[in-house]
Amino acid sequence: MRYRTWTALMMAAFLLGFALPAWAQAESAEEPEEGGRELNFAGAPYVYTGPDTGMGAGFSIMFRDLFRKEGRDVDFTVNYTESGYQSYGVNWGEPYVGGPNGRLSFSLSYSQEIGVRYFGIGNDIDNDDECFWSFIAKSAGVTYAYRWPDFPAGILGLRVGVAYYYIEPGDSKVSKDNKDLIAISEQFPEVYKSEWFDPATYVTPAVSIYLDRRKDRFPLGGGREEVVWPMSGTYFEGGYSRSEEALGSDYTYNLGYLDGRVYLPLFFDDTILAVRGKVLLSNGNRPFYRLDGFGGSNTIRGYYGSRFIDKNYTLLNVELRQGIAPNWEFSIFDGALKVQYPSIVLFWDHGRVYDDYTKVGEQIWEDYHYAYGFGLRIVVTPTIVLKAEFGFSDEQETFYLGAGLPF
Repeated sequence: MRYRTWTALMMAAFLLGFALPAWAQAESAEEPEEGGRELNFAGAPYVYTGPDTGMGAGFSIMFRDLFRKEGRDVDFTVNYTESGYQSYGVNWGEPYVGGPNGRLSFSLSYSQEIGVRYFGIGNDIDNDDECFWSFIAKSAGVTYAYRWPDFPAGILGLRVGVAYYYIEPGDSKVSKDNKDLIAISEQFPEVYKSEWFDPATYVTPAVSIYLDRRKDRFPLGGGREEVVWPMSGTYFEGGYSRSEEALGSDYTYNLGYLDGRVYLPLFFDDTILAVRGKVLLSNGNRPFYRLDGFGGSNTIRGYYGSRFIDKNYTLLNVELRQGIAPNWEFSIFDGALKVQYPSIVLFWDHGRVYDDYTKVGEQIWEDYHYAYGFGLRIVVTPTIVLKAEFGFSDEQETFYLGAGLPF
């Protein structure tokens, strides 16, 4: 495995990045019920890695309860990787819009990726067809979410929004002298010469509804939708979006999905069985870089990102999460920064893609791809979950170092 020898060094550097920056602290507008007090302002460097990006580094600045308004969050991020990726983003969440349970969010981002893998479209694409392309992407979005916390069955939430994307695809920027890095113009010239490689704009309105019955070990408060570490409960979500030429898109297509998650406490303290099932269906004209699929740290952790892509997919993830020292805590800055709740995880991931949504029911258990593995996770301050995970599939072994639970 290419990055295995870096594991200890990167984990140390990642955690050290949270201990060395300059921190500014103000009185919080609201204390969470449990999990410790939260910083209003924090800035931290970090490192991460994965089989697609190689080693990467970035910097993130987060403001919570900005200008002492409970629930107002703003964050800025910058990322660079050794493979030539770079990205910049800003997100603003404004609470109490349209009522005490409404929230308005804005986002802007820019990214440039060089040497992105492409294998082709379909569930049985050979990994010998691997090649590379590049792109520049710009996006802006606005989303309004309203939650009914007193709904009898749990928290009922509704989101509506619209997003703008501009994508400029290009040939791979990697050296053609390296035979292991074949450009898409060589491997798939018919794709490279197609309209898919013209710069394109997408305007996609979207709507989703969810029912949330999760109990969080580190509740944030402030009307936020974010859940840090689910300990029990269920979450169900369904959504629909459309890219529409009449609204300015260069392509028209429909996309819908169902996402269900269950968190079941088992026989021992802090032992959680977490299961996610997801189905995504679509039709219309979708360029390959707008197709969905799996591979990477949040879907099937044993393949490169976008290893299998198509218009439709089914996905199943199973994790056994065990807190190994639930009461352990390391605090600095008078308790403002906390490292806590080290946990281990065993996982099994399973999925496949389909070229036609009518085939999902009849082929769901045929020719699926799977991976399994294990990892270590830890919670910082208590809003960030750091993770180091090893995944194994029939094609490769992968190592991921990053942040956030996969579900």
